[in-house]
Parts: sequence; structure tokens; C-alpha cells
Amino acid sequence: MKRINREISIFNLSMMDVISGAMGAFLILVVILSRHYNSEFINTQRILDLQKQLVEATGSLSEVSELVSGDISNTDLIERSLQAAKSNVDRSKAYVKEIYDELQEANATIEQQTEQIAALESRLVRFKPFFIMTKWSCDEATDIDIYLWNNAKSDGRDGRPGQPMPAFDPDKVQNKFFAEELEQGLRNTEVGLEVWTSSLSDIDSEHKLYYRINRQDSPLSNCAVESWLVTPDGTTGIERQRLSPQQPWIYVGSLAVDDERVVTFRKATEDERAAEHAEVRAR
Repeated sequence: MKRINREISIFNLSMMDVISGAMGAFLILVVILSRHYNSEFINTQRILDLQKQLVEATGSLSEVSELVSGDISNTDLIERSLQAAKSNVDRSKAYVKEIYDELQEANATIEQQTEQIAALESRLVRFKPFFIMTKWSCDEATDIDIYLWNNAKSDGRDGRPGQPMPAFDPDKVQNKFFAEELEQGLRNTEVGLEVWTSSLSDIDSEHKLYYRINRQDSPLSNCAVESWLVTPDGTTGIERQRLSPQQPWIYVGSLAVDDERVVTFRKATEDERAAEHAEVRAR
């Protein structure tokens, strides 16, 4: 009686393992990549390499199938082909895992960038610029300073992160803060011009406008000062104020920002000016 070749059952079992492994690797790849077909983060070369590995695995399985239908006694060749197929599938699985890890990292990067974009957009919304343009005329060649205080805190661009804007000081030159800057115009002349630029218009933010004679660089004299609030929504005139040796500075009024980020000016009352003078003297 002819001896039964028991290698067939072992071969069939190994064959099923390889086929299942190859199909499993392919299905895992499809599932993982299905929602990333349009992603710019996938490495195209990696995909091409993976496809090549799967083709090689399929080729090895085809060779085994031909051997099965032919000379069944060539078990050594069958075993080598099976081993090659298994190796190809293992490499394909390894590529799948690498790509999966890269996609996870890419997703984390996308989420981080999305958060950064949201933060930048929220900052961008804050920066709706407006200007205070000021003109004055004096009896003598006098320099006038304007100061627009607000209750924001520095974002660090001035080297003082988290610090509040300094309160108005009539004895100091205050011409720059992280979101504010005074553009010096004509100075020490009978007629002068300056522009205070603000890029900060937070909702419910508080702004206060002051004029002062720069006593450090020019003499005290009688001056008439007028300004205009210039915003993307239009221009508003600010009532003329007078400075003199007896009143070298004045609290002009406040600016408010509504829910639509429209900036409006409100002239200070006499009581508010008196209270501001008392507060400045008490500092």
C-alpha cells in the first residue's frame, strides 16, 4: 500500500494561515487609510512600498498554488515558497503598523495645529486697529503728547508678558505699549500733529485718552488741542480741549468697544475729570 503523504494537511493549514494573514493585512490597510485618502501627511512612497510587498506576497502564494496542482512531492520548494510568502506578509504588516503610527502622529499634529489656528484666530479678532489723530496749535513752540491707556495686559511683545499698561503719568513720556504706539509727528512747533495707533479692540475693554504738555522738551504755553478717532467704521471728531501752564494735562474721555467691536468715544464729564485728577495726584 502506498504511504500516505501527511505533509498535505500541514501544508493546507499553513496555506490558510498565509492567505488569512495577507487578507487581514490588506483589510487593516484599507480600514486605516479609508478616511485619509486626501491627507497630505501620508507618505506616498510608503504606500507604493506596501503595495509592492502585497504583490510579492500574492505572487508567492500563486507559486505555491501551482506547486499544489503539480508535483505535490516537492515539499522543500513548497516550504520555501510558504516561508517567502509569510515573510512578505510579515513585512506588509510591519509597513501597515508604521503607516498607522505615522497617521496617529499626523492626527496629533493636525489637532495641535487646529488648536494653534483657533488661538491665532481668537487673537486676530482682537486686533481691529483704530487711531487717534491729534493736532494742536500753541502760543509758543510746544510739544504735546497724547496717551491712550487701556486695561489690557501685555502679550510679551514688549518684554513684559502679563504686565498691565502703565497708568497715565503727567510727568513722564509714555509713548509705547505692546498694542499701542505714538507716532511722533511735528514737534516743538506752534502747530503739531501726532497719531496714536492702537491694534487692540477687545469687547468690553476700557480705554482712556489724555493730553499733556511735554514739559521736559518744551515750554508751557496756551494750546488748543483737537483729535479724531479713526476706525474701519468711520471717523469721529473729538471736541477741542485747551491746555495751559495752569492746566498742563487733561483727561479727555473714554473709548468703548461694543459687541460688534465698534469703537466709540465718550467725552469725560467735569466730575470724572476732577476724580481723575485726584487719582493721579494720589499715585
